[in-house]
Amino acid sequence: MSLSLSRDMEETHRDILTMCALTEELVGAAVDGLGGTGGLATQLKAADKRVDWYDVQVEERCLRVLALHAPVAEDLRRVVSVLKIAKELERVADLGVHIAERADHAAAAAAAAREAGEARPVGLSDLPALKRVRQTAGVALDMLRRSIDAYVDLDPAKARAVCADDDIVDGLNRETLDEMTAAMRANPAAVDAAVGLFNVSRHLERIADHATNIAKDAIYLVEGQIVRHRKKFPDRRAGETAEERFGPADLQIPHPDSSLAVAS
Repeated sequence: MSLSLSRDMEETHRDILTMCALTEELVGAAVDGLGGTGGLATQLKAADKRVDWYDVQVEERCLRVLALHAPVAEDLRRVVSVLKIAKELERVADLGVHIAERADHAAAAAAAAREAGEARPVGLSDLPALKRVRQTAGVALDMLRRSIDAYVDLDPAKARAVCADDDIVDGLNRETLDEMTAAMRANPAAVDAAVGLFNVSRHLERIADHATNIAKDAIYLVEGQIVRHRKKFPDRRAGETAEERFGPADLQIPHPDSSLAVAS
């Protein structure tokens, strides 16, 4: 690796670590705000803008590396991995904002219910499942941290451990869904809060999925293997095409300038 390529890649590496730290902080703040008085989403949207800026900055730097250095082998895999990891982190930050929005909505609904004279409006903090959702958040954020560690340390074993933990989050999410369904049936007044908390749990499940994707990118960086969808296609051969596996795609593609359709 040339000195200039090494310097450019070091800059993108620092950007990824900064993005991860900002994203962790954003999601952690959103989870801490669950059951609070609301108003957090606006603050976190400002933080999300900074993550978005880094996302664009990383892409620009990676494109510059591709244009000026034409990297190959491990250097090329690093550029590709960094591009994909930045996108995953940007989406995690978006999910953090969505969690804050759910918390704000629940707080506003509870306040409106009090103003309407309800004796005991149900908020997120009144749902026992909130404790499990916080546990889910802890596991998901730990997965995110360890996936970045696997990337930094070039450690496929760490990355595979992150992938294995995705089942834990999936299980917690299913338990939350079951409990929220039961809570809504038992108390119609809890519907708004229960739906909000379940959506938060789903967002956390998606964060764990993004952490898993980062871990898979770390495996690709080190081993050169694309392990995404490996469970679906365990017998896939390297370079095997969709046409070879599934046959020709029979699609009708609308022509952009007319109502004509072109059969592929």
